[in-house]
Amino acid sequence: KQWYGVSGDRAEELERAMRDYAPELFEQQPDLLSHLVTMISPATLVEQGVPTCRLSQRAGEFVVTMPRAYHGGFNHGFNVAESCNVALPPWLPWGAQADDRYRAAARPQVFS
Repeated sequence: KQWYGVSGDRAEELERAMRDYAPELFEQQPDLLSHLVTMISPATLVEQGVPTCRLSQRAGEFVVTMPRAYHGGFNHGFNVAESCNVALPPWLPWGAQADDRYRAAARPQVFS
């Protein structure tokens, strides 16, 4: 799988670049950044000054994404994958911030 990502400490820059790139979509869907089908070209992000990283994941490898990091990608061929959300106690403040952002965008809570 080919992954592209933006670190959590640059999340606001990515969000700004996305809103600047497609303002009409954000007017229609304020929670657009939370949709799994929304992706902008990494080259466009770099042009907007948003540092972007790339990773090629191979069979048997794990990828861990950190709090508030944005990521997306595509498969190079046949793929069977599984994902799992895990949070250790030090992550709880990040979870509370995510909950606030979801509430502001009128999205259902993801924490139980």
